[in-house]
Amino acid sequence: MCKNHEAYNIVDGILSFTDQDHFDSHWEDNYYESIPEMKLNAAERFLQPILKDDASSNSLYLDAGCGDGVHLKVLNDVTPSREGNNVALDISTSALLTARKRDAKNWEFIHGDVGMLPFASDSFDASFSFGVLAYTPDPKKSFSELVRVTKPGGKIGIWIYPKSGGLGGWVFGMVRGLCKLTGSIGTSLISNMIVPVLGLLPTQSKLSLANASWKQCKEVVLVNIAPEQLFFPEPEEIEAWFKDFNLEITSNDKNNPIAIWGKK
Repeated sequence: MCKNHEAYNIVDGILSFTDQDHFDSHWEDNYYESIPEMKLNAAERFLQPILKDDASSNSLYLDAGCGDGVHLKVLNDVTPSREGNNVALDISTSALLTARKRDAKNWEFIHGDVGMLPFASDSFDASFSFGVLAYTPDPKKSFSELVRVTKPGGKIGIWIYPKSGGLGGWVFGMVRGLCKLTGSIGTSLISNMIVPVLGLLPTQSKLSLANASWKQCKEVVLVNIAPEQLFFPEPEEIEAWFKDFNLEITSNDKNNPIAIWGKK
């Protein structure tokens, strides 16, 4: 699907369907060669609904918002015999180039927007997005795109960090407000202050200086405090999305909110 009369750009061998490059500076500044084991474990846990059912199949997968490639690496490592040619999409060319360095086996890399996926309807056996929908201007519209490009009977999986209440939620909102006021320099300073106590915070990856480097921890902090657009829903709101699109919820990890998989 292309709006430019079937013409598109190729950047470093990657097909580009958007002129946006959000988060480029983030991935350029926070590149690290090895992925922390805790992040790989979190990715493998999220991917269980397709790992346990499709490990030996030739299913076609879409990683919508692949970032630096943690999920594609898990899929390649856990299911090395799979032959499906999968697609990793991200709005950042830098992220795609990093992901391609990790493990490019059986993956095509596409520069595109999750909110306007450049694929025909009913293309993929499974489509998933880990944490990315929260950064899009219209998260539910982006979710609808995942549904659209997934085949009937296929699986859709998303992970979104839930809304935080109480004192923790108030402090988090205050920190994000300070980042907006102080810009990139202030945000970097604030993130460096948070890194030493990251292990005490309720992060999905459970990263801390005990199991990862300073730079790896800082990257996790920055993706939570730096972006201007960040959506924090209630679990019931995301469950309602699945119902609105007539999806059968097949996995809802209550100990890992909000991680939900559905069947189209």
